[in-house]
Amino acid sequence: MITADEYKNISIKYGYVASWAVWAKAGCKPKSNIGKMEIFEDKNNLLKILKTNVVMVGLNFSREVKFEKPFMNFHDSNPHGNDFKIRFAFEETDYYGAYMTDLIKDLPMTSSKDVLIYLKDNPEVLKKQLVRFKEELKFINANKPTIIAFGKDVYNMLIKNLDANEYRSLIQITHYSHQISKEKYRKETHEKLGISSSNTEFFLNAEGELKKIIAVLSENKISSGKNREEVQKLKKLTEALLININRV
Repeated sequence: MITADEYKNISIKYGYVASWAVWAKAGCKPKSNIGKMEIFEDKNNLLKILKTNVVMVGLNFSREVKFEKPFMNFHDSNPHGNDFKIRFAFEETDYYGAYMTDLIKDLPMTSSKDVLIYLKDNPEVLKKQLVRFKEELKFINANKPTIIAFGKDVYNMLIKNLDANEYRSLIQITHYSHQISKEKYRKETHEKLGISSSNTEFFLNAEGELKKIIAVLSENKISSGKNREEVQKLKKLTEALLININRV
């Protein structure tokens, strides 16, 4: 939980480069509502969720962007974006509400390899970025936070350049741009963070099975008008169940 003043100050100073691990619920499609920022308008409930003792860190912006509102980072509505996997992985966990930022600011590059080459050729840039990152942690009152690094590149930079007494734990998880399903990404993330599974796997499996049923019903050719009507009813019911599972 953070105060209204802390939220306002962070919004002013870092709102256009950082964000929080909160999102609008998904609709019938996995990527739906990922860019809806109305969730940040209900401050009374929002401030109870937000936390700075957990900090999720990416490497850099993958492209040049100009955000219209604060905290739009990690809430990319681009159809090619993969931010929805983060939402799927952290919903209903203790990590939901964490502070999110990138280690390297003002260096938009699509390829992490290009970023690494640039930083190797310009070591003073990395040094300045690390200073800025430490200042950011201090500003948001992240006192020895748990740091979750998206991918090995940012993890290696942090483990080499942060003192062990500057964080509680530093954990590398798979980057969300990795070409795996959201279900596998969530499973891997939970395993690395030691999140115990409860009903999560049930819902994940149920979602997959319902999608298979919908596919079969869509392809099924029924000659009888009555049977065709029943199949359509079953298909609509299955689709409704799938929507509700995505909202859980």
